[in-house]
Amino acid sequence: MKRTLFFLVMILSMITLSAQNDFPTRGANKKWNIGMMGGYMGYRGDYSSIALGFNFSYKGFYADLLGMSPLHEDDWGVSQWSDKTCFMAHTGYQIPITQKFRIIPIIGYASVSYGTTDGSNYHVSDSGIHNSFSVSSSASGFDYGGVAVLNINMININLAVTKFAIYAGVAIEL
Repeated sequence: MKRTLFFLVMILSMITLSAQNDFPTRGANKKWNIGMMGGYMGYRGDYSSIALGFNFSYKGFYADLLGMSPLHEDDWGVSQWSDKTCFMAHTGYQIPITQKFRIIPIIGYASVSYGTTDGSNYHVSDSGIHNSFSVSSSASGFDYGGVAVLNINMININLAVTKFAIYAGVAIEL
């Protein structure tokens, strides 16, 4: 009985030592990173838009913010254009799987608006001409999903899939 118990303790100790090298939960969440992201937001098939933005992670806590303003907001023409705008924001916590691979479950908010950009209704500021955008239909709601993070040296490659969007990006880890 003592030998069996001794061998069991030895085997479990070796597994624990091996797991500390394979599953580094302590070191992976001590760094921070910032990066750029871009992707496609298809809101239940009826609404879709391209979104650009950034992500940020600090000691395992993650946040991203993506969006797109109307494409014809700064056009000089006096006509009207069918246009759209979108916005997404998510937050989550990073779960290290290995030193190089992490998963981040995220929750947040997503919104898409369709409408008309009117070139005859504008205002001028120091940054140029800004046309008005009137919303004709919109969709928004609670969004959830996950981000897979692959760390190569000091570069993080992110791929996010949520209920309403798919986007990817590159971040530098400091």
